[in-house]
Amino acid sequence: MDINPSTWQGKRVLVTGHTGFKGSWLVLLLNELGAEVIGLSLPPPDFGHSLYRDARIQNYISNEYFADIRNEQKIKSVIQNSSIDYAFHLAAQAFVNRSLKNPLESITTNI
Repeated sequence: MDINPSTWQGKRVLVTGHTGFKGSWLVLLLNELGAEVIGLSLPPPDFGHSLYRDARIQNYISNEYFADIRNEQKIKSVIQNSSIDYAFHLAAQAFVNRSLKNPLESITTNI
């Protein structure tokens, strides 16, 4: 990734999975580099700590959408209405026990 701020200055960047740990860090980095960040993910969990909540990530993004990444119509709508320059796809089902119990959900989410 080119971390030259001029590369990212004023660019509209979609980050899927922006409420997750890695997605939240990417939002902070892109914001620091001058990008306008749009977030798309499931809502953050209601329990425990999360970087998204603790760092108030919602303050670093221009728009955020909460939807399942497998909702094709919603994803198309967000992309078409956001005029993005770049996209980082970090949305994934990362819980091993959950993927063992429901492998199809994990495969369709992660692909």
